[in-house]
Formats: sequence, structure tokens, C-alpha cells
Amino acid sequence: GYVDADVGLIFEDIRIADRSPTASRFRTRELVRIERLALVADILPEKLLDGETPIKARRLVLDGVHANAWLDRNNQISLASLFPMPSLGPPIPCIQVRGANVRLHNRTKRSPPIDANISEALILSSVTRTGEVRRKIQVHGSTDFAAELVAEVVQSAGGTEVDLSVKGARIGRGLFERIPEPWAKLASYASGLQCLCDIGLALRQTPEGKLDYAGRLTVHEGSVLHRLLPTPVTELRGVIEADPQGLTIESAHGRIGDAVVRTSGRVDGYSWPCEVDLNLSTRSLMLDSQLTSMLPEKLQKEFDRLQPRGRIDVDAKVSH
Repeated sequence: GYVDADVGLIFEDIRIADRSPTASRFRTRELVRIERLALVADILPEKLLDGETPIKARRLVLDGVHANAWLDRNNQISLASLFPMPSLGPPIPCIQVRGANVRLHNRTKRSPPIDANISEALILSSVTRTGEVRRKIQVHGSTDFAAELVAEVVQSAGGTEVDLSVKGARIGRGLFERIPEPWAKLASYASGLQCLCDIGLALRQTPEGKLDYAGRLTVHEGSVLHRLLPTPVTELRGVIEADPQGLTIESAHGRIGDAVVRTSGRVDGYSWPCEVDLNLSTRSLMLDSQLTSMLPEKLQKEFDRLQPRGRIDVDAKVSH
């Protein structure tokens, strides 16, 4: 590194390598590479007399950060080994990251990695009169499967608050195939889903670990393929909200063949049995063998006995 009188301390081409056994699985063993690091600071020689660090940092600027991430043998993200960062004194009031790329590799699949491009990130730190350190982290960027990603994290003695907004997320097979194990097992439950959507999430966690959250999914265009459906649901649109108590379907509609299907309501809980209160309606639903395959066995027998034909409109309320 060197000293620039107009900037401060400058270091270039900083590399942090992974020396764990899993590193040999990758063509590159780099965890992080930083093209340029600039520390804007005040030099206070008198601090040496008190046995303290003579540098009072005011701002840290990182340009061109390249990070490689993967799940290790314990299914922990590799970058976690870098934290907590060593403390060299009071927290730096402002850390600015410009032009960062985070690449998530898949340790068990021969599939392309997932890239996240961070245009800018800010870490703002302050110390209260009581000595409490408060941090606010702001991130703006995009990923291979989302046009825009905005996140804000606030950490204090009162807990952690996270606000996340994802615009133009493209969820589908292309994403599921690139998610590392064991996360891919969770994604398999939605393997028949293909959609363009926006995602919002607000999360709060107390120092004791109590978690509260509220999520909102807005589907602009999508389709669902499932073994229990006679044909795929297409032209899917809707708004779904989630909280620790369950799901609220504000409105959702799509097509099964020529029929328009609409639903709204509430599902309390995430494991069956749970309380369900849904409103269902459909227009121009074709009575045919594909519909029969969706019915319970007893209703299938009645359907086969009566052999109805034509199209029907249905309005129903489902409660459990």
C-alpha cells in the first residue's frame, strides 16, 4: 500500500484465500478479491503516547470487490468464515462498497453459478452515549434472476431489522437448477412454478431471538404445473402475503384450459391440518376426464355414473 496525501491509505489487489478442504473443489480458491481499498483517516501521533492506534478512520472505500461463495461440508456459507471481522478500534463511521460481484457456486452440481451484482453498498456505524454500536447497511444491486434488489439492515441493542425489496424476479426451472444443495430440496416444492414477480420482506428479530416477519409476493405473470392438476394453470396473477401465522391470498386468478379460476382467503398455519378459509370461483370449466382426475374417489364414481358434459360456473367456499 501507499499514502495519498489527498485521500489517505491506499491498498490495491487484496486477496483472501480459502484454505479449508472444500477449496480444492473449485478452480479458484479465492474467497474475496478487492481491486482497491482506500482508508480516509486522520493521523493522531499523540495517541501513540497513550498506547492507542494513531489512526482515526473516517471513511473506508472498497472498489471492485469480487467474492466467491459456496456451501461447505457442514452446509455453511463459505463467506461466514470471514466474520466477525477483527476490530482495530472504534467502528468506521462509513464503509462504502462500489462495484461488487458475489458469485454463488454449486458444490455438487455441474451448473452455472448465480451472480449478484452490487452497484453500491453502505455500512453506516455510530456509537451512542452509552457505548452502544448501531449499524445501518444499505445495498442496491441486481442478480441473474432479478432486475433490482434493494436491502436495508439495521442492527442495534434492540435487535435486527431487515427490509428487502426484489423487483422483476424470474422464478423457474433455470433458477431451481442452479440453487446449491441442500437449499435445492426446499426449492423442489415449487419446481412446477414459473413466474415473473416482485417480492417484499420485512423481518424483525429481538436480541432473545424472537422472530417476526411480513412478506408480500406479487405475481405479474406465471404458470403452475402439478401432478394433481389436469392441465397447467396459466396466465397466473395474484398477491399473497405471509406472516408467522399463515398466508393471506388477497387475490389470485389464472386459467385451467379455457376456464378462468379465481381465489382469495386465508390459510392459518404452515402444516396440515390447519384452518383454511378460501373463496373459489371458476367460469366456463369443462366437464371432462381431466377434471374427473382431480376429484376424490367417491365423486369420480358418481361422475362416471352420470357422465355429465358441457361447461359450468362454480362459486364455492372452502373451510376447514
